[in-house]
Amino acid sequence: RRWRKGGMEKELLSIPCAASEEFEERFSRKDGCGSEEDGSRGRFHVADKRYNRQYSHVYFCRLLEMTPVVLKAARRKWGDKCPVRQLKELVRGERCCVVGTLFKSMALKPSILKDIGSSQRRITGLPPQPPRSKYIAPSDELILEDQLQRVTLCGDISTEELVTGLVVAVLGEELDNGKFHVEDHCFVGIPPQEPMETDQANDRYVLLVSGLNLGSAWCDQLSIQLLVDYLSGQLGAYNDQLFCSSIVRVIVAGNSITDKPLVSNTRKDKVRYLSRNYTAETVGAVKELDSTLAQLSVSHKHSPAADSYTCNLLSNTHTPAHTHTHTHRVLFW
Repeated sequence: RRWRKGGMEKELLSIPCAASEEFEERFSRKDGCGSEEDGSRGRFHVADKRYNRQYSHVYFCRLLEMTPVVLKAARRKWGDKCPVRQLKELVRGERCCVVGTLFKSMALKPSILKDIGSSQRRITGLPPQPPRSKYIAPSDELILEDQLQRVTLCGDISTEELVTGLVVAVLGEELDNGKFHVEDHCFVGIPPQEPMETDQANDRYVLLVSGLNLGSAWCDQLSIQLLVDYLSGQLGAYNDQLFCSSIVRVIVAGNSITDKPLVSNTRKDKVRYLSRNYTAETVGAVKELDSTLAQLSVSHKHSPAADSYTCNLLSNTHTPAHTHTHTHRVLFW
């Protein structure tokens, strides 16, 4: 209900309707998949999954496209007096500029070959890789590579701050040990940003939520239910319900269930195989998650929001699913 006081329009919650009554105005949720006219529908849908592709051609094409732009930024910074060389043209002791792609050599980086070797340790004799809290080490090195060669960098360049794949121009000279001593480095920078044309009347939003921690002692069920009621249009005033109709997708970005489920004291004292009808504590957490997602995925007849949400559940270390794969549907039966 809307009313005016002192020339300002106020807004109050509407009177609750009976279960048999229908709302005077129902909001249709906006389509979040794009339109066929502008070709945006299905733009990010992966139709064919192939796992035999490599990234070398991506780095090669990126280097070819960005080399002129990086050289232009380097000339603005260092001038035109410094010669530009390729790695095959380096001369020891000559001060020059080189453009290439960075590769960060990390000894602690996970390796699929080491994982396979440790899994077959009866044959290979390799020990399993220990869990690590970080993958950087003082022995890490930066390597600059172009279309033909690569060279190890040293000098005034931070190994910890840079990562693999960056196209960079370095200024320095080649040493007697074959390494390239860097005096300074230059990136392409941020390109000029052009203002985007936006239509606020047709804006669409994606809701990101995480940290539900269902099944734990500190899980706030009231806050979760308030969120569900707000998104389904059963809470809030007219403007809130109108805004919720613009939310086209809900993404649960990890930490949906807890890694430390609440266990009763009687179950703690018993051995698992001595307990009859034993059920893992995470099963209850998955049931709670299923119930929460079902409320968002089902249209409410007596709610201003006529349509349901498209929900995406992302897995993490606590979710009963392998990394980067879908949660198995049998968990939600």
